[in-house]
Amino acid sequence: MSKEIFELKFIFGLKLKEIRQQKGLSYQELKERSGLSLSYLSEIENGKKYPKGDKIMVLAEALDVSYDELVSLQVPTKLKPVVTLIRSDFFKAFPMEQFGLNPQKLVEIISYDPEKINSFLKTMLQVARNYELKQENFYQAALRSYQELNQNYFDELEDEVDGLRLEFPELGEIPFNEKLLSSILMKIGVRIEFDAIARKKPTLSL
Repeated sequence: MSKEIFELKFIFGLKLKEIRQQKGLSYQELKERSGLSLSYLSEIENGKKYPKGDKIMVLAEALDVSYDELVSLQVPTKLKPVVTLIRSDFFKAFPMEQFGLNPQKLVEIISYDPEKINSFLKTMLQVARNYELKQENFYQAALRSYQELNQNYFDELEDEVDGLRLEFPELGEIPFNEKLLSSILMKIGVRIEFDAIARKKPTLSL
């Protein structure tokens, strides 16, 4: 999906939700007025779909607003910072995939309560500026938080370790010696550069 289409879907969804709430309408009431399904309305508000012209006209009539007002990219003042965020390079710089997120999911979170999310983001940006927070600092802080939440225990890693110990029972011999470690590393496809190790700059490559 291109960035422009993503922006259009997101802004339209935000505006639709804002106008619906201003009119005091529930999803069910908008469904009854427009004849559109609840799931379809939800997908529009969450930025997943951009309705065709005839559907936009139906929504405009149901909300008692003009077609032009509904499709305009102008948004209320309280939503402008959120839209600015979407139009920025935030989605390129922020490692969302590392946290199990994608732009669509983040849009849903922001759409839930844009004012609170906007306040949170502004606070985070201010903290980052004040403390000159760099990308690697963010990664480290996120990793520490993730470890603490999981009490530094991860099933996937434990399973991998158990599998490795079954495959190489000799790993039960502690402490390890260089010959044993070298042989195991080579068996699992790791090439060891002994010259680098001798220079106390060990490097491993797959």
